[in-house]
Amino acid sequence: MLSNKVSEIMTTHLITAAVTASVFEVMEKMVAEDVGRIIVTDDDVPVGIFTEKDVLKRVVNSDVQARKTAIKKVMTAPIRAVREETHIIDAFGRMYLAAHPQLGGGAWPGAERDEKPR
Repeated sequence: MLSNKVSEIMTTHLITAAVTASVFEVMEKMVAEDVGRIIVTDDDVPVGIFTEKDVLKRVVNSDVQARKTAIKKVMTAPIRAVREETHIIDAFGRMYLAAHPQLGGGAWPGAERDEKPR
């Protein structure tokens, strides 16, 4: 299994939110879509990710006003991605070394390289 490629296990249905959306709107979308993370985009380019961990650390544990605060103020950025042909064990290694519990795959056009999105 670990010798398989990321393309065999990656998520291809990515839920997104605009960088201008409020924290509340994004959390509502997470509940409606039953997901633990949302890709934050600016003109359809991924610029960050907002996860359940971000909710706990950056919203609940702070004085953020969820209805008034833009998601860009509390999202995690930059997004790290790997190519679809990357072996799973290599992707896990990168996640571990970088302390990233989420690692984007090649399902997003333009995120198919080992670098930060534009």
